Amino acid sequence: MACKFRPPMGRQLFVVLVLDVLITSTVLAAKVRNDLRNRVAVNEDLLGPTSRADLRALGKVGLLKRDASLKEEISQLKGEMKKMRDINSDDVAKQEAILKERTDKFPEPPPLRTEAELKMKSNISKIEFKTHQVHSDITGNLEVAELARVELAKLTNEATTCMNQQGCKTALERLAGMSLAQLAQPLDGLDELPHVSEDRIARMVSDLGTGLAQSEKTHAELVADAQANEAAEVERLVREVEALEEERDELEKTQSQEYALFRQKRKRLTYQTRTAARTLYAKRLEATRAEAFAAQRERSLARQMRSAQALYEQQASNLANVKQQIKTYTNTMDEMVALIKNCGCRDKKDPLPAWTPPVITTTSTTETTTTTTTTTVTTSTILLPIYTETTTTSTSTTTTPTMSTTTTSSTVLIKGFIEYERQQCTGSDPDMLTNFKGGVEDCKEKCLSTNCSGFVYLNSGPHKGTCTMRSGELSLSDVDWIQDNRDCWMRDYGDVQTTTVPPLPGTAVYNSWDVNMKNKTLGGADIEIYEATNKTDVRVMESVCQYTDGDHPSKFVNHMWCYPGAYIGQSNVKGKDDPDGMTGPVFDLVAYPPESAASSIVFRFRIPESGSYSVDLFSASRPAGGTGMTEVSLSAKDAGNGAPLIPMTTLYNVTEQDLATTTNGKNTLHGNISLRAGGFIYISMHNDGDGRQNDETVLRFRIFSSSFTTTTTTLITTTTSYCNCTSVCTVNEEPVRAPPATASCTTSSCNAQCSGYGCGFRCVASSCATNCSGDRCGYQCNGTQCASSCDGEECGLSCSGRFCAKQCSGGKCGFQCDSYACAGNCSGSECASGCSNNECGKYCQGYRCAYGCTGLGCAEGCVGDECGHGCRGEGCARGCVGINCAGNCTGTNCDANTQNVSVTTSTTTRETVSDLALVCGCHCAAGAQEAGVAYVNGVSMDNGAAAQCDKEGATMGTLSSTASICSTSPSCSALFDFNCDDISWRNCKSTMRQLAQGHPINSTLTEGCVRMKQTGWTLHSVTQVGASFQLQSTVRTPALAAFSDVQSISVKAGEVTKNKRFGLTTDPNDNYKFSHGRYLKLLPGGVLELPGGHKRAYTDDDVITLRLEGHRFVAYKNSMIFSPTWDSFENGTKIPNRGLNMTAKLWFYESGSSMEVVDACTNIDGTYSVQNNSLDVSQTRCQVNFTHQGAQWKGTVSGNSLIVPGLSNATVSADGVRFTDGTSWVPIR
Repeated sequence: MACKFRPPMGRQLFVVLVLDVLITSTVLAAKVRNDLRNRVAVNEDLLGPTSRADLRALGKVGLLKRDASLKEEISQLKGEMKKMRDINSDDVAKQEAILKERTDKFPEPPPLRTEAELKMKSNISKIEFKTHQVHSDITGNLEVAELARVELAKLTNEATTCMNQQGCKTALERLAGMSLAQLAQPLDGLDELPHVSEDRIARMVSDLGTGLAQSEKTHAELVADAQANEAAEVERLVREVEALEEERDELEKTQSQEYALFRQKRKRLTYQTRTAARTLYAKRLEATRAEAFAAQRERSLARQMRSAQALYEQQASNLANVKQQIKTYTNTMDEMVALIKNCGCRDKKDPLPAWTPPVITTTSTTETTTTTTTTTVTTSTILLPIYTETTTTSTSTTTTPTMSTTTTSSTVLIKGFIEYERQQCTGSDPDMLTNFKGGVEDCKEKCLSTNCSGFVYLNSGPHKGTCTMRSGELSLSDVDWIQDNRDCWMRDYGDVQTTTVPPLPGTAVYNSWDVNMKNKTLGGADIEIYEATNKTDVRVMESVCQYTDGDHPSKFVNHMWCYPGAYIGQSNVKGKDDPDGMTGPVFDLVAYPPESAASSIVFRFRIPESGSYSVDLFSASRPAGGTGMTEVSLSAKDAGNGAPLIPMTTLYNVTEQDLATTTNGKNTLHGNISLRAGGFIYISMHNDGDGRQNDETVLRFRIFSSSFTTTTTTLITTTTSYCNCTSVCTVNEEPVRAPPATASCTTSSCNAQCSGYGCGFRCVASSCATNCSGDRCGYQCNGTQCASSCDGEECGLSCSGRFCAKQCSGGKCGFQCDSYACAGNCSGSECASGCSNNECGKYCQGYRCAYGCTGLGCAEGCVGDECGHGCRGEGCARGCVGINCAGNCTGTNCDANTQNVSVTTSTTTRETVSDLALVCGCHCAAGAQEAGVAYVNGVSMDNGAAAQCDKEGATMGTLSSTASICSTSPSCSALFDFNCDDISWRNCKSTMRQLAQGHPINSTLTEGCVRMKQTGWTLHSVTQVGASFQLQSTVRTPALAAFSDVQSISVKAGEVTKNKRFGLTTDPNDNYKFSHGRYLKLLPGGVLELPGGHKRAYTDDDVITLRLEGHRFVAYKNSMIFSPTWDSFENGTKIPNRGLNMTAKLWFYESGSSMEVVDACTNIDGTYSVQNNSLDVSQTRCQVNFTHQGAQWKGTVSGNSLIVPGLSNATVSADGVRFTDGTSWVPIR
């Protein structure tokens, strides 16, 4: 029996020590590994597998444990991943099911006309046709009746001379008396046939385990094999552990990626589900409105059909009366003839001929779908049985377009207005005029003079006795109006009659459809077609185009200029309408824009003789549909090299629009501009920055001219002060520009802050003409910082001296300056263009700013299409933003980090507009002051408050639509958004304090949002559009919205493509420069400019805030604070003390620009003494939080009013907060 070897105790102790060392090293290695993994989680730079040396340090036992641990970890990881996949898959499936359920609920789009409407319209047409036929029969029968009357009169005269027989005498007297009585009767039946017109009605998203396997070997075997086997096994385990670690890390990475993909997919599905919910709500609302409109149209058609039937019956009765009269005449004449014959009143040799009524001819014309007109002449038996012959003759004539020497005029028969009592109606286009004072008849007269579509007259509320003029297609509210007492008055358009009239003496007409493309003539005038490199200055011709006579390979166009690429040609398919009511369908022009949104395709009409020119029928249609957009502009230029371009109008988003005709109500007259021979009229088109796929656009226009005699006018200079605001604000024409009296100064800072045309020009001194205002102020100045911060067209032009024209504002300001950093941070089209020297035009903003500059770093960081284009110098135009910015640049890194994205910068932003009132700081807009309201954030509360609004008769809709209703209702106090998702807003009569009663603010239920109606805003040339303020038309001075007693103003930009600014000032009379405050600029392209020229990005969803906090102005984007802050006003004066009362001002410079005020308030954050206790109040924007008597309170500051639900109203002042119940908060300084 073999005995097992047992090592002596010393060796056992040795093994135990070895085990202890191995275990200790294993534990240490585990700690190292865990530390490493922890550090990996913190610092991604340490990411990677455990080193091979660390693994060998574990030894065999440790590696086996590590191996088993990793396998278990991998198995658990795979199980977790499978479970996570299943959960995620179920989650996604549920989201997709919800999304599908919502999309499946989308109602079918309502038909344009219901079956009942179509049936009633058909019946009306039939009745009208019968009515017209009867009317035609009446006309013919009346002619016959008149002939019968004449004939009967003759017989009566003849019979009265025949009295030779007593019986004849008695019969003749009876018939003669009857005849005279019949002749005295009036003829009935011919009434004016009124036109029965159809109502115009339109139209809604680790463990490590330890263990050791010992083999029972002899001591010799243990010593002999230990090292070799241990090393091999350890090495194998090392590689296996490495592989397992790699597999685990890969699984963790996959798990992370899958989770990220799941989150992304779930986020997308959530967005789609929310979007679907909004869409479903909108479609249901649209369907409901469509049903209501259809019912309304059906009711209207029913009334119309009843009226048509009554008219037909009346006409039929009239016809029967006329026929009866004719029959009576005929019978009487038959008796008269017989008596005359029997009584011997005539010689038998001269018999009396029997009277036969003439044949009645009626003509009816029907228009078919082709250009053929069929005329049918029908002769029929209408009066007496003796008329038995019926003949029918048909002739066909074809109408072809011909040149005509006559013109057409469209006359609309205004029948007046249709009144809809206690109804609200809205127009598809912006309102033309608001709060016009007067009676209903005054409003009618004003509506007719402004060519509005109708008006809303207010019979109650603060605007009682005023009306608002609507434009575009009008639609009535689908529910009875209960917000106030108002009536809707819609224009009633009768027949549209087209009459042909001879042309006025000296009048010429040029129709776009009569163009001779090959010979480049239109009528007797020359035309030119070319591409323009600047869409806003179409005078600049990029290249001469070639003519292509044949058809386009894939479009219905021929006779093209500039093809291939952009082109203008003529359609080879006639349109479906008649432009002037006499020509018939025509071949309209077709245009295709250049690829670059900065370029245009231009049709230029050369003025053949001096005269007054107008354009009508100006219209365009992009028939392809979809989301693409094109813009078509009309402008003119007088003869002479220095004549400016005169913009006349622009058509935006012409996708699927109807072309204008003289009869469809879409024709508008533009111009009446005096132009000399050699001047031009331009029709230009460009794409809207979204590419030009399917952007073929049909064009139509007609040009009128009336010749006039050119006279010479001499401008007489006057000694009137250039900046006399009374004269500036009342003058209608461009004021006379007197020579500046402050030019060519030579002392330091001379002419600083001067104002007026050319003030400080050619000054030679440091800081001369700084902060000057006026066109060409600081022109050709020479000196360090001369003309810096100037404001006006071409101010600081061609200046010399370091930093000259820096931060200038205005078109071509700092143009061709020549010095270090000249015109840096300039703002305006072509500002710093052509400048020469290092860093000139750096950080400029505007179309083509620093264009073609020369110097190290010139145009660096510029913003604007083609800014820095063609620059020369190292790093020039680096980091620019805009289409083709840094194009054709020369120099190292000249185009590094550029962003070739469209930046919509107007060539005439406010800073580029030369306006005398702005130069002089005159407030001309004050005469157009109107009251406005803002809708500022209140505290949130649970959704139960919606029921309170519903009980008060609230209507639901978008923020804009409900705000529009609330603005016109004096009883409306707030807006409430259920779920705070910006979907279902309600207009509420209850105040925020009243809504909070019973609907706790700190509720765990889903919260809704409140917007409070903030009155006290004054508007100057600005229109209230929903919850926003908007400039809707071009004005000579910037438009303004203002609000007093605030220290904080927060706005949302309605769009990021327009130029505007807002700020705070201690002087209510400050102009747009905010000399006694600070302001922020919202520039085109989503550029936010802070004081000092610092630029940041913003979107139209961001809330931008400017606050006075203590002694500093602070700017925020949402909750992020901007750096730096400012402890002084724009004029350099230090902010004197806390608690300043300030005025918030919003300035608008371009038509279509808007801002939405979301907060406007004073600041009350700080510590107060309340009944010998201290109270800490924190404020975020205009929302306040504080703890009082052990309870948490939330409230809102609106202006200088504090509203805290549960407390009485309070007013904020420099002395603290005073409540109406007598409580006061005294600030602790």
